[in-house]
Amino acid sequence: MRIFNLFYLLLTTLVIFSAVNVAEGGFGKKLKKKLKKIAKKVFKYIPDHKITYTKQF
Repeated sequence: MRIFNLFYLLLTTLVIFSAVNVAEGGFGKKLKKKLKKIAKKVFKYIPDHKITYTKQF
């Protein structure tokens, strides 16, 4: 669980990072696509986290 929590924290920081990049313009679109793919892969294994994840953002 400890490793998973660390990974989840990393994922959320990446999402925030991409949001900042999109707001500024620039290479944010490419990064966002990559993050969406990663997020989809992660949430396939943990469907119960989809609810909390969408509530946060």
